Amino acid sequence: MSVIVDIVDSIVNLDETVTNFFHTGLFKFIEDFMVWLGSWVVVFVVKAKIQALGFAWAVAKNLLLSLNISTQLQGFMSSLPLTLHSFINLFKIPEAINLIVSAYSTRFVLRIFS
Repeated sequence: MSVIVDIVDSIVNLDETVTNFFHTGLFKFIEDFMVWLGSWVVVFVVKAKIQALGFAWAVAKNLLLSLNISTQLQGFMSSLPLTLHSFINLFKIPEAINLIVSAYSTRFVLRIFS
């Protein structure tokens, strides 16, 4: 008789276990999967943007070399009077202009590829 009671008790416990899985366990499984999938997508997008930035910088650098902007800037600087030229070099204005032009050209290339 106790064997029959144990079998019925096991069946009831199995029913409760399956019901609990579908009510809470499946939801938790789907929630964990969605969190994992969301984090994977975010990491993928960030890595893709980093790769795109490196590619855009390479294209922009090639663009700057083909336009020969730094040589033109040096030519303009050499035509300035010596006192103004030394003042501009003191504050490193040519380096700042090169940096700004590089940043804008990289942004331009990124907007084209986006």
